[in-house]
Amino acid sequence: MPEAIRTAVRNHGGGHANHQFFWEILGPKAGHSPKGAIADAITKDFGSFERFQSLFADVAVKHFGSGWVFLVGNPSTGRLEIMSLPDQDSVLLHGKPGLLCCDVWEHAYYLKYRNRRPDYLMAWWNVVAWDVVDERLHDFMRETSQLQSPSSAAREEP
Repeated sequence: MPEAIRTAVRNHGGGHANHQFFWEILGPKAGHSPKGAIADAITKDFGSFERFQSLFADVAVKHFGSGWVFLVGNPSTGRLEIMSLPDQDSVLLHGKPGLLCCDVWEHAYYLKYRNRRPDYLMAWWNVVAWDVVDERLHDFMRETSQLQSPSSAAREEP
């Protein structure tokens, strides 16, 4: 990508990708606790859902300025990670598929919560559509198993 447009593409493209992702994982009558594979993966990688919530919220509260906090899958380890990125940076730039994201730009919460980001985060858990997050995890697991399976390497050879 030409240097002259790289920053604009990163900002506008990343902003679009992050917001599209954000709106997909939210829903009315959502919230509750995750079920299925995502619940199992969170427990495996973080010890419990409550510990994951605490770690995720801690990263989000401590994020300086504007940006995003993500739950991502790491293709090289197959494990879940919490990732904080500034401004409009996207997990796509890091090769880690996003499963969950939280917008920590002030515009996401200022009208209702003012400067109380922790209160916003507490309420945000109530609209997370865990069924969508679970679907994203299944996609990640499918892609990761294809990358690591011997048959996929055989298919790639001419």
